[in-house]
Amino acid sequence: MGADIDCTNAADLNGEPVVDIHVKYAPLQGIAIPAECLSASSDELPLVFVAAACAQGESLLKGAAELRGKEQNRVQAMTDGLRKMGIVIDNKNGQISITGGEFIGAKVDSFGDPRIAMALSIAGSQAHGDVIITGCDHVASSFPDFVEIAQKIGLRLQKEET
Repeated sequence: MGADIDCTNAADLNGEPVVDIHVKYAPLQGIAIPAECLSASSDELPLVFVAAACAQGESLLKGAAELRGKEQNRVQAMTDGLRKMGIVIDNKNGQISITGGEFIGAKVDSFGDPRIAMALSIAGSQAHGDVIITGCDHVASSFPDFVEIAQKIGLRLQKEET
């Protein structure tokens, strides 16, 4: 997509690969993502949608019809949320087309999925207008310091207690 990302200090921490990631701004370009990549990245799927929505041009996510259960729910939740935020998304014949564009303020639902809530927060940081995300109760169990870290990197994010 043209992102300017460097990974350094690769290591193994408690059986998990870790790296330090250094990111610099670069305009993203739409890409085609093959089915095998899409099915292997269900946890990252919400952020893939956001990256595609931020990119110039169209991104194609192939193999969406092969996704099951939780992954299909994430596809639908991200499609609904980003559409409400002004992004053009089509899901036809097992292929998802996302055309990068301008985000607008909206009220969206994460359906209790912390990854969707966090991805919509990132999308909301690009919106012209306020974005209200409901169903965020489980973010703290998945990433307890998400709000504080997001604020430290410049996101204007606040949580409202219900």
